[in-house]
Amino acid sequence: TGSSPPSSRPCLRGKRVLELGCGQGLPGILCLLLGASEVVFQDYNREVLTCVTRPCVQRNLLQQQQEEQQQKQEEEEREAAVRYISGDWAGCKALLGEGSFD
Repeated sequence: TGSSPPSSRPCLRGKRVLELGCGQGLPGILCLLLGASEVVFQDYNREVLTCVTRPCVQRNLLQQQQEEQQQKQEEEEREAAVRYISGDWAGCKALLGEGSFD
């Protein structure tokens, strides 16, 4: 009875994530907030990445960082890599490079 219940939040620390057809990028943002080491946001339309996805990611990560600073509970800095790619899914493989996504 002395053990604590398992966390209901998944731990994505160290995972690489590819979000296809990202739009606002909300699933990718959640993955970053849950500890993913890299998130690649892909959308067919470059303007969506520039005008919608990137600002949404930046606002959410800034808000998260401000909350972490206020609470001073975060033990290590977030070192997640974020990339943005646009175009047809068929062309994504060349842009993604080596390695697999979790």
